[in-house]
Amino acid sequence: MRPSAARAAGAGWALVLLLLAAAPARADFESALERLENGDFANALPEFQRLAGDGDGRAQDTLAGLYLKGIGVARDVPLAMT
Repeated sequence: MRPSAARAAGAGWALVLLLLAAAPARADFESALERLENGDFANALPEFQRLAGDGDGRAQDTLAGLYLKGIGVARDVPLAMT
C-alpha cells in the first residue's frame, strides 16, 4: 500500500473510532433530555452535570438554562452564567 493510501486508511479508521466513541455520549444526552421533558428532574440533573463535566456543550447549555430559569433547581443566575 502506498504511504498516502495507508495514511488515508488510518484517518478513516480514526474517524470511525471517534464516531463510535461519541455515540454513548449522544445517547446519554438524549436520555437526560427525555427525563427532563418528562419532569424527572431528580434523575435528569445528575446526568446533565456529569455530561457537562465531561465537556458536552449541549449539557452545559441545558444546565445553564435550568439554573437561569429555576427549572428543577433553585434559580441561580450567577451559576448559570459560569
